[in-house]
Amino acid sequence: MILTSSIVGPQPPQRKYHDSRFFQSLIFRRNENEKVTDTIRAAFHTAKGSYLPFFTTHKAIPEDDLENSEEEGNGQNDEFALLLYQLQDPEEGQPNGTDLHDEKMRDFYQTHIHDLPASLPPRHMHIINHITYTSTDHNPLYPRLLPRLCDGIATALYETSTKCLEQFLDPSIRVFEWRHTTDSNSNIIIRRTGTRVLCGVYTNHGFHYYWSMYVRSSIDLSGRWTDTFAATSSGTTCVTAQGVEWDEFVPEQRYDECEAGDRDWALYMGRCLAYRLIVWRAWRACRYAGLKVEWETDGEMHEKPYLVQE
Repeated sequence: MILTSSIVGPQPPQRKYHDSRFFQSLIFRRNENEKVTDTIRAAFHTAKGSYLPFFTTHKAIPEDDLENSEEEGNGQNDEFALLLYQLQDPEEGQPNGTDLHDEKMRDFYQTHIHDLPASLPPRHMHIINHITYTSTDHNPLYPRLLPRLCDGIATALYETSTKCLEQFLDPSIRVFEWRHTTDSNSNIIIRRTGTRVLCGVYTNHGFHYYWSMYVRSSIDLSGRWTDTFAATSSGTTCVTAQGVEWDEFVPEQRYDECEAGDRDWALYMGRCLAYRLIVWRAWRACRYAGLKVEWETDGEMHEKPYLVQE
């Protein structure tokens, strides 16, 4: 089924969507003579598009405003449509600087967190008010507006417990590992080893982990994050007698259009993963729903209590 937007103004290409468990495929139509040279845009035209979130819902534009925009030409709706178009274009991302997502996400940073103040620049961890962020009444740009991975991780750990976040930030803890597991075996992991961080969505097959999303990041001495690697397809990591080979990732397929080490691609996939953490409330622990949250600090186990209302 081809979906088209009712927003007046500059429009992205039409998209074809297919169902999947957490994300839905996003495949752009291409003209025969179109030449795609940018690695990120090329990724939209390949099977890797199945990684990308399904961005279709937005705050409805009043019919009166829509009619006025059609009559007057350039109006607020045109500006809003252009803004949405820019937000969903991964070429607009700035791995080493501030981009449009960063500017708009500032409105949703928690301001009462002493250790992670909202005044910190992009690429530093912030706690997101997930209630207002996911509300179209407060955020008409949802769900096209995406946080950085460092913000998504900070929010998930903080919502798990303040102790959990404090231990992630504690440099004396060398290995920190947070897990969200489900009865359906669709799991999420946040793992910090020193200043290197791995975050991903996986299923545990015993002898290997099968990843649907896999992103690696690094943190410098000032607390600034860099997303360094993002899988361009599903893939696996071996589990041996010595444990999980965390730094090993074997992709199912390889694509010439996009490299896993491309910083633009890693930034965008990190944002998709942050979106997944926040929108699906990855910090929830519910026995009847089969949701469990636990974390490990240098071998010491901690578990989030189940919801009281159970």
